[in-house]
Amino acid sequence: HESDRAVGDFLNQLKLFDEPTVVVFFGDHQPGIEDEFYEFLYEKDLSELSLEEKMEQYATPFFIWTNYDIEERQDVVISPNFLGVLTAQMAGLPLTGYMNFLSQLYEVLPVITPVGLISAQGEFLTEEELDEEQQEWILTYETLNYCGMVDLFDEARPMYCLD
Repeated sequence: HESDRAVGDFLNQLKLFDEPTVVVFFGDHQPGIEDEFYEFLYEKDLSELSLEEKMEQYATPFFIWTNYDIEERQDVVISPNFLGVLTAQMAGLPLTGYMNFLSQLYEVLPVITPVGLISAQGEFLTEEELDEEQQEWILTYETLNYCGMVDLFDEARPMYCLD
């Protein structure tokens, strides 16, 4: 309750700024809770949870706020790896080549986590359940992530930077 109030106070102060301002607020996980609580909540052993139920344990709310008008969206299904792209798009910022790739990947697999994935059709999937096209997207994603983190090739650098 106090955190919500503090965030509200913070945003009210930012409303007074003349400079365009963007705030992205999200958590990367829920608070740690004992397994017994989840077993009580789901009325079954954690080993019996469906993929959807497992992924629900990791879902966290987020918002993007600006002190200027942007398109409002509700119930956005997204994983944190796409949040930077969504933020840049909503703020009208230019995208790198990698961000353009991510925006295309989002249209195919809007949620990619170590626990599971969600397809554009809303299907909860494991990596083993991906179709051939989805597997190719994931392979390219993993390759680009590797190049972006390790930066082995100068040729790859423009993919991750703006001119």
